[in-house]
Amino acid sequence: MPEWFTAALIKNSRRVRFVKSGDGIIFYQGNHQITTGDFLKYVMKERKSIDIYELVNYLEEKYGLIYMKDKVIQFIKPTSVYYDSIMEKVYLTKEYYYEEI
Repeated sequence: MPEWFTAALIKNSRRVRFVKSGDGIIFYQGNHQITTGDFLKYVMKERKSIDIYELVNYLEEKYGLIYMKDKVIQFIKPTSVYYDSIMEKVYLTKEYYYEEI
């Protein structure tokens, strides 16, 4: 069964919500709406800190979501996730950044 057909069936379910992101779809359960930034914050909870390029590769390999580095940075700006442009690293919070440096 083609992926687009399966995705269409799931998107029409009342128990599953979705957000389009990175040429893909993020499915989730719950009553509140999430953003791509919320999803990236969730992903960062597993790692605490990661190189931006490793994060981009991880998102593609694990979730099939394709993002450019600049797009990831744009998505995390309104969240508590912190990006250090000098080290090109993403941190779950600014506190994790301070702990690492």
